[in-house]
Amino acid sequence: MEIQINSQPVDFEIEHEQSVPDIMESVSQWARQRNLIFTEAMIDDDVYTIETVPDVPLGDVTTINCIVQSSADIVLSTIQEAVEYIKRINDFMQESLKSGAMDMTKLPYLAQGTVWLSDVVDKTGSLLNMDVHAIRYRDSMAGTYFETLDAFSSSLMAVSDDKAALALLTENAELFSSLSEIFKIMLISDNMKTLILQSIESPDVIIAAIADIRDKLPMQLKNIEEAAIAYQTGKDDEGADKIQGFIDFIYQYLRSCHQIEPLFSVSLADIVVDGESMENKNNTINDLLNEIIDVLEANDIISLADILEYELIPVMENLDRYCEALLGNLGNA
Repeated sequence: MEIQINSQPVDFEIEHEQSVPDIMESVSQWARQRNLIFTEAMIDDDVYTIETVPDVPLGDVTTINCIVQSSADIVLSTIQEAVEYIKRINDFMQESLKSGAMDMTKLPYLAQGTVWLSDVVDKTGSLLNMDVHAIRYRDSMAGTYFETLDAFSSSLMAVSDDKAALALLTENAELFSSLSEIFKIMLISDNMKTLILQSIESPDVIIAAIADIRDKLPMQLKNIEEAAIAYQTGKDDEGADKIQGFIDFIYQYLRSCHQIEPLFSVSLADIVVDGESMENKNNTINDLLNEIIDVLEANDIISLADILEYELIPVMENLDRYCEALLGNLGNA
């Protein structure tokens, strides 16, 4: 029998385990010690949740593939999915309001989706160890918007005709754009940074990630430039989409950097380009992320565009050279 972690064979020492549930318990303990979440198991050709694996002897099984994720990965992917879903909700609402007609058959699905969004708020907040209701957004707290979401969900379940449904959509036309921005604030919060710090990958994964960041930097610089232009020309939704792409990129970078010293015993203070260390470069990037949080919370689009164009782009322009120097130091140039 072979045991795998994320489809990769591992030398997992079997001591007293005699059945599949025994392996599940051992891998779950291994994952908890590494701040990983054991999400599902593929036993031969069948997929199971951890709670539903068959109670069969190990001798009857050929392969157990244990799928694990870091808490940071789960938060990132869940919030990204929520932001994408919110975009679809906004498109549906705008289309309905523009046409003045409502497809009533879609309301139950919309109601279920809003319940799921509330669940995302609670679960990601818990993983982040963050009071998400206390996030400051505009002149209020995020909790106000979450309460409005719950009220909107309840009203959707009770509405019975298209006229009332359209009135409900009109009343809440701006809600989901605000929720999308709040989710993005969660993504660049200190709590998210802390969670990322706790997530450890294997050395080969980190080396591949640094090389990938180096190669994708030109595309991301263009992405930031286009985001700034979008915000400056009143295309806030387009700008928000571009910002989301940048957030994904920069967290891959910061997460990889945080793991360099514990994995390779290499200090980022020793990686120097044009007289500035990679450690100082990353501190500057972190400071700019904090500024972006502040202007997002205040919904200050003008300042956001200025930070992107005049501060973030100049700081990021030579990041590929730092990645190249780091890879050279690791012997993987």
